[in-house]
Amino acid sequence: MAAEEFGVRVASYGQLLEVRDDPAHTRARAGVGPLIDSGRLDREGLHLVMPMVRNGVPQAGEEPSYRCYLWFLERGRGERTLVLVDLSERRL
Repeated sequence: MAAEEFGVRVASYGQLLEVRDDPAHTRARAGVGPLIDSGRLDREGLHLVMPMVRNGVPQAGEEPSYRCYLWFLERGRGERTLVLVDLSERRL
């Protein structure tokens, strides 16, 4: 599914770690790092990502990115929490 089609995607904990650690994704306005670093993300469950809007015009050398809804599974709680994160287009 192309990013501009804005469907719901599924992401594992490992995939969200890759987003956090991606050196090309340095200008993220809303990041997954604080969620991972705080230990709130369930490591075994799957998380839901839905692109909402493209983040303006990328600067020279910058990847296009999308502001996304992330419904993540709370570690040890069995419930989901909704936050906004930015993901590069190639990560979608």
